[in-house]
Amino acid sequence: MIMNIQKWTKIFGTGLIVGGFAGWFAAFTLLFERIEFLKGNLAMPSCSVNVFINCGRVFNSAYASLFGFPNVIIGLTLFPMAIVAGILFLSNTQVKSWVWKLGRIPLYGAIIFCFVLLYMTAFLIGAVCLWCMLAWTATFLIAYSYIALTNYQDADEAGKARLLRNWNAGYPLVWFGLFSVFFIGMLYASWWINDNGYWSDFPHFDPFYWLKK
Repeated sequence: MIMNIQKWTKIFGTGLIVGGFAGWFAAFTLLFERIEFLKGNLAMPSCSVNVFINCGRVFNSAYASLFGFPNVIIGLTLFPMAIVAGILFLSNTQVKSWVWKLGRIPLYGAIIFCFVLLYMTAFLIGAVCLWCMLAWTATFLIAYSYIALTNYQDADEAGKARLLRNWNAGYPLVWFGLFSVFFIGMLYASWWINDNGYWSDFPHFDPFYWLKK
């Protein structure tokens, strides 16, 4: 698909909105089910399929509250900001360049945080959560869309042309493929360790060991 600036803004602006809604829905569902579980109104979370795909094991672990409150509250707070940013981009609202650049800081932090959570669920908890994975995927969609849009805004004419050429050459698909391979690879490794009974022998590196005290 040949890209121009109108399509560029529309596609990535929509990516921000879709990612924001998807991530917020996942975070809200997790928090709601955790509250219902603690109240005794929910015997099993909706995304608990088996021992490995088990939201209950994840949100009942100490790692689900790294900062003293449920991690999903962070998502409930930040995902709506992606929706607002997407609306601003799609409506061509004039916003200072430094504001868009400042928005990258929490995005970089969110990406790192997602990788930390992925590592903890896969290799420390030994279970994965489908709603968590939806929130992580939404975060990466938001990050890619936001960075692409702000890069375009900051680029000169030659830089803008290069960004469009990269799109037309399929670079987003390459990044999506690399993300998918890494993501699925970690989950498969965790499942294999669990399924073959090697969990107790696996050398777990736990940077958040203090949460267990």
